[in-house]
Amino acid sequence: MTPGALIKAVSAQLAAPQWRLIWIASFALLAFTRHRIFSLLPFDGAPDLGAAFTLLGSGLAFVVGITILAVAALRIAGNSPRSPWAMNTGWWLFLVIGALLSGLPVLSEAIIGAAALPQLAHFILSGALAAVAALVFARWMASIAIDGATTPPLANILALRTHFAPAAIWTAIVAGPLSGVHSLVSQMATMLPAQNDLYLALIDAAASTAMLLFALALMVVLYRDTDIEPKAAAS
Repeated sequence: MTPGALIKAVSAQLAAPQWRLIWIASFALLAFTRHRIFSLLPFDGAPDLGAAFTLLGSGLAFVVGITILAVAALRIAGNSPRSPWAMNTGWWLFLVIGALLSGLPVLSEAIIGAAALPQLAHFILSGALAAVAALVFARWMASIAIDGATTPPLANILALRTHFAPAAIWTAIVAGPLSGVHSLVSQMATMLPAQNDLYLALIDAAASTAMLLFALALMVVLYRDTDIEPKAAAS
């Protein structure tokens, strides 16, 4: 698949009516949780107990909420026989792997941090690197949500070999700048007065929602346009 064909397929996915609810719900969830977190910044020393509980609650709401929306979107777009909202084994496995992959930005920050780059370039490149690294597991995670993870990880990774290069190009182009916006806004939230928190949260939510929906649509395209033989039985 060429880069042009890939982005057309992803765009067609995102234009489908079933994604509208995911767009709206993702933006609302991200705006709410980001605003709650930004309202606590910056910390003067260690956060107090109330702030710690707010951070924990916002973090849990974000992780669980995004997992619910992501799995539902993949199941609907992938024509899964499973209920979009069922929290079955595939749902929990998706949550655990997603949580593990969330550590990739920290690793990419450390790698890119070794180069003397302007701050914005650092944010963009580290975000692009983390997103491309996570792309390796994109088809497997789609399979977990849609098929119930009946195919082994290696088979899903190898199925991407003819699509990885164009997918990596578009992932870097899209995720890099959007990750840069997210990192820059998060930094600004520690520096600007509290009355700016809502505006910063809305900007961050818009960038993060666009990045999330692009990733989900790309996962659906990679799942549909690559195949594993024999096709795994649904569980």
